[in-house]
Formats: sequence, C-alpha cells, structure tokens
Amino acid sequence: MTRKRRRWLVLSHCYNMDGRAASQTITDKMPFLLERGIEPVIVSALTGEKDELLEHHQVTSLAPSGLKFELRHLVRSKIRNVFLRKVVKLSTSLLILFPYLLEKLFVRLDSHWSWAFTAYFKSMKLIKSKEFELIYSTGGAHCAHHAAWMLKKKIGLPWIAEVHDPMYNDSWPSNAKTKWSRKLEERICQKADLVWWFTNKAKERALHRNPSLKEKGHVVIPGCECPEFSDVYRKNEFFDIGHFGSLHESRNLVPLIKAMSENSKRDESFASKTRLHVYGGHLDSFSKAAVEEEGLEDMIIEHGRLEKDLATGKSGRQQVLDAMRCSDLLVLVHGENPDCEEYIPSKLYEYLWAQRPVLGIIWRNNLLEKVIIEQGHEHASTDQSNLISELLFKNFSKWSSSTGLPDTGRASPFTTEEAVLRILSLVDDQMEPTAQSFK
Repeated sequence: MTRKRRRWLVLSHCYNMDGRAASQTITDKMPFLLERGIEPVIVSALTGEKDELLEHHQVTSLAPSGLKFELRHLVRSKIRNVFLRKVVKLSTSLLILFPYLLEKLFVRLDSHWSWAFTAYFKSMKLIKSKEFELIYSTGGAHCAHHAAWMLKKKIGLPWIAEVHDPMYNDSWPSNAKTKWSRKLEERICQKADLVWWFTNKAKERALHRNPSLKEKGHVVIPGCECPEFSDVYRKNEFFDIGHFGSLHESRNLVPLIKAMSENSKRDESFASKTRLHVYGGHLDSFSKAAVEEEGLEDMIIEHGRLEKDLATGKSGRQQVLDAMRCSDLLVLVHGENPDCEEYIPSKLYEYLWAQRPVLGIIWRNNLLEKVIIEQGHEHASTDQSNLISELLFKNFSKWSSSTGLPDTGRASPFTTEEAVLRILSLVDDQMEPTAQSFK
C-alpha cells in the first residue's frame, strides 16, 4: 500500500550552513524528499542561511553559550568588513560575558544544549497548527534529538533519528557532558521509532549499551551528491597534497608530516616539489610541533577556513571543492581515538566525487578500509609509518613521471539520493502511516 505523504518536521541545529558536514548531510536531502512527496518543515538555529524554497523557522538558543556560538557565525556570514566584524563580536561577547561565565560555572554541556528548548517550543506551535506525519531529528549537535525526545514524550508523534557521530564511548572521561550524552542516547534508543547510524560499529555498540533498541536500529551511509566543481585537474609545478577538514590533537597530521620528512631525506626533489595544503582550519598543536621539529615550514600552506571571495563570487565551499578537484593527492586523516571505529569522515564522499587519488591514514575501521580499497584508493594505519612513507613516495613518483597522476574516472556509488531512498524504505516498512495535529 502506498503511504500518503504528509509533512515531516525536521529538527537540525545547523541547517543550510556553508561548509558544515552536519548541515550538508541534512540540507542535501531536501530536494529528494520533495521529489517523493514529502513536505519538510525545518526548525534550525540562526547559523545557516534561511531556506527560501521550504518553510524554514530559525530560533536562537536560550543560554549565553549558544547565543555566542550562533551570533559568531551570523556575524561572520553577514559582515564582510574584518574590522567591523571584530568590533561586533567583541561587543556581543562583552554584553553576555557575566551570564556566560555563570553558565560555564554551573552547566558543563555543549554550547548548543539550550537550543533544544526553543526548538521544542517552536515545534509545539507548528504541531498545533499543522498536521505532521513524523519528527525527523538529525545531528550533529545532540540538541535536535533532545528537542525531538521532548516532543515525543509530550504528544507521541512518530520520531525518526539520524545520529551522525558517536554519542558515547566507554573510554571517554566521566563528566557531566559525557553522562548527558549517554543518557540522551538511551532516550533515543528507547523512544525513537526508527534510528540509524552511519557505520555498523556505531549501531552495534549503541545496541549493546541499549538492548531496548532491538530492531529499530539501522545503518544508512549518508554519501553526497556530485558537487558542482568549477575547475578541472591540471598538473602544475608542485606535487600538491590536500587535506580538507578540521584538525585537533586526536586527529592530526603527525603521521603524514613524519612521512614527508622521511621522503625529503630520501629524495631532495620531494622536498623541493611537494606542498601540503591545509583547508578548513589551521594546524593543531601536535601537527605544528611536528612541522617545527622536522623543519618542514616551507612545505606547509595553511589556508584556514575560506570565506566568500568577493572578487570571483565563489563561496567558501566552492573554493574548497575546486581546490579538492585540483589536488594531486587527497589525504584523509581519521584519528586514533577508540571511537574512530564508529565513524567515517564525511569528506571521504566528496573526495570520491573529486576523482583524485586518495591516501587514507586511518585507525581500526573495517568499513572505511573496505570503501577505500573498493574505490581503487590506498590506506595505511596511523601507526604504519613506513607504509605511509612508501605510499606517499609512490604517488610522488607517479606524479613526477610522464603520465602523472590521472583522474580515477570513477563516479562515487554513495549518493544522498540513495540514502533518502533507504530512509523512506525503512519508514514505509517499519512505521504505521499517521498524520497528527493538536489544534
């Protein structure tokens, strides 16, 4: 029987936010949901652009930490003058300084925590005026799931939850933030009608901690649609290695930097011709220390987070995509935390569409290894320093040859449309059709 489509209430803290993986995961699904008769109504924070095609409600956080986070992103996207931007940021920070310090003293949670309550109140108003088939929470920021749980508890509307990253791991320190994440995961597994994670290991561990999940838990690989690259690959003077995405102490470039150092000692041309481009942020403290220790400052170029280029009109995301497409070698850094087994860096799906060679430096993730190998790329574990050096030098040698490093010529099999079809199939198979309003 064909299910009559109604509205879905979509809760996402960072919807339609340029350059954010959590935003891309949900925002890119909207056209495919619309094509299949779903009418999404979005409730998000102020951090993204207002969607002009869909009904989109933006609400602020209640607490100072959330307001500070949201205003910072709002100012960065709306004010182009760097000096004025700094003045506005400083002014708003000073205005909320005292309540912000009080919050940090008594509430040890993520800055987004209070957004759940404003999203809940806004959603209740919407539910009283419209009929909804279900609530769809996605994150990313856990506050969307918290808001959905409160709605489920209050009115019983069907709830589907998309969990992006591990919410809990036994190795994490026991503090207020970890305990709250663990409790929220338990609530999701108990009360949501359908839940999916992005890897098998994430779902398996959640089920082990929460047997009440039973058959409601699934795996949906998010993928992404082919980005609109506006440039093409050309070999140039340097062997350009590209890393895209944030770095921190537990996910750093130290193994790659050590390999670059070894290869520079092995072949002088490697040192003179190789450049590592870092996009999406700056080097973390461990990576910086490694660069200084190995004396590779001249080989590293930090681009940071790209903003809209007023000269070309290209958004920060478009510039990043073009840099990705034009790199000789793309590096995927996974990290060394125990929860690395539970997630796949979202950049991988864009890497596959770029059709450039990929070197994955990963840690104990069978699914990630399988995807990289099946798509014709290479990987090494973070502790396999010799193998990383060998694979890096092999790619450099290919680049130096007359044939160079050509495109792979493979289209990615992991698309947003496939993810949407999988979600709709799960909803159709496991949930009873319903539409409710509470006027």
